[in-house]
Amino acid sequence: MINGRFNLIKLLGEGRSKVFLCEDRFFPSQKYAVKVLSSHTNKEEEETFYHEYTLLKIFSHPNIIKAYESGTILEVGADDKALGIARGNRFFILEYFDGQSLLDVDFNAHPTLLSKVIGQIGSFLSYLHLAKYLYLDLKFENILCIQSKNDIIIKIVDFGLTQRADALLQNIQRGTAYYIAPEILQNKNIDHRVDLYALGILLYRIVYGKFPFTAVDELKIYQSHLEEEFVFIDSKYFSSPVIKCIVKLLKKNREERTQSALQLFYDLDLPLENHYLDFVSSTQFIGRQSESAVLAAYIENKERNDILFLQGMQNSGKSSLAEKLSRDYQNSVLISRVPSESPGVILQYIASRIVFSSFMQNEE
Repeated sequence: MINGRFNLIKLLGEGRSKVFLCEDRFFPSQKYAVKVLSSHTNKEEEETFYHEYTLLKIFSHPNIIKAYESGTILEVGADDKALGIARGNRFFILEYFDGQSLLDVDFNAHPTLLSKVIGQIGSFLSYLHLAKYLYLDLKFENILCIQSKNDIIIKIVDFGLTQRADALLQNIQRGTAYYIAPEILQNKNIDHRVDLYALGILLYRIVYGKFPFTAVDELKIYQSHLEEEFVFIDSKYFSSPVIKCIVKLLKKNREERTQSALQLFYDLDLPLENHYLDFVSSTQFIGRQSESAVLAAYIENKERNDILFLQGMQNSGKSSLAEKLSRDYQNSVLISRVPSESPGVILQYIASRIVFSSFMQNEE
């Protein structure tokens, strides 16, 4: 058991970090995923890990996996050590989404599901792009789905490469070769349209059962993105508008490409009304600057030891203000939920959050 609280059940995935299914003894009615980063990683990987957690706490969209809290592993059980878990590992807790890969869905048997997927990815990309972020890693491995006969729900699960559009480095980390837009390979300044190109590759793979190029060598794949004319044939399963949509998404000249994720809804006549609220970005902190300044002055005044309460009507921005303070002051513990049990259990939970917080580890 990690930190006397999280019981690891099984390994869900492994890459730059390990992801486990786990139980939380303070919230036993729900399963969670825990993402664990080795303490032997370099500074850049640690920064990427924290960057991803910060973004997941900021973002609020039905197709983005939720993050709840982060910390440092200070107590490890014998079973956890066998799984490669060690003291000093950083971790964060995620919503557990018991999904499968999009590649496992038989879209030929259920072609109407593809429109639902395009609508949800379009909603996700619209939300992200309106917030001035680029995803930069759209691929099957980062999309989970739960499918029923007539419906499908997707979640985007990895934000390690996501960056602010106005803070991009010229030589960005390229992501996966199969999905890279030509302008990235040409070292041009990039924008949100690189995500739309990646979506085109993903949809091509679904519709035709293969990528639009036969190359497997990375350099030859890059050459295909730059030079090869992709072939688009009619499909007996998917409509002509879907094929035309993919053709536009995969234009090598971005000025000829689909210009926004919102355009997908018009090109495919997808209903927009279910997504209006999803497009609203929660990443911009607006309208609470004066309150934020008061709280910052309170926190930085070391002579004050009184308690300050945030009060306001429902949906008035109290949670957003608390989230911002938590991001601005890393030596803090934000408790946004408590167990619905006895006061004693609630106090144990609060004490556990403080004792096992990252900044307490740094004080050692």
